[in-house]
Amino acid sequence: MPTSTPPQPEHPAPIPDRPRHRSLPFDRLVILLLGACGCVLSFDSLRQVALATHVRPDLSYLFPVVIDGFIAYGVRAILLLRDAPRNARLYAWTLFGAATAASLWANSLHSVRLNSPGTHVLVLGNHTVAVLSTIAPMALGGATHLHILVTRHGRTQHRPPRPPSRRLHQRAGRRHRPRPPGSRPGEPRRRPRGDPGSRTVRWQRPHRPRPACVAQGLSRRRRWGYS
Repeated sequence: MPTSTPPQPEHPAPIPDRPRHRSLPFDRLVILLLGACGCVLSFDSLRQVALATHVRPDLSYLFPVVIDGFIAYGVRAILLLRDAPRNARLYAWTLFGAATAASLWANSLHSVRLNSPGTHVLVLGNHTVAVLSTIAPMALGGATHLHILVTRHGRTQHRPPRPPSRRLHQRAGRRHRPRPPGSRPGEPRRRPRGDPGSRTVRWQRPHRPRPACVAQGLSRRRRWGYS
């Protein structure tokens, strides 16, 4: 009974290289504007939340800076620690997730509490104020630990090996130079007579004309038998 061989899969055609589009200054400007708009809107809500937690009005602007600042720098810390150990990368992701969750919760809390009719001032409960008051000391400890991790693991970069110098190439060439036929391993290597490297050029001092007084003194010493 004849056996049928399964059809062999054909190799797919190579995908041609597509031209890569580079980012323009317009793209960077749009990204910065979008981020700035989101930061301003979140800043207004978080500042009112800080006032509701009985923070002084002169320092209430620091509350949104701490929360949203951890979100913005958390992305950079994740990129800096991408080659760091697993614990360092997990800590950066934890800070980023905690700051994002705190910002989302505070913004939604501000909107929900002010959504009730007749409410114009944000008033929070005791448990909510207690939880929001712990953000500042936790941000202090998180920033200190993150600074240590970035300083320790953010500078580990693999430098490319230096190319060997010209002297190393010359020494390697001398060591691996083939021996002439008939020579023994213990004998020193001798260069043939026709080799231009065997000739040594001795340095000679350039001739300078002597002054007249020096020439007269030398002639008198030679005349009286002094060499």
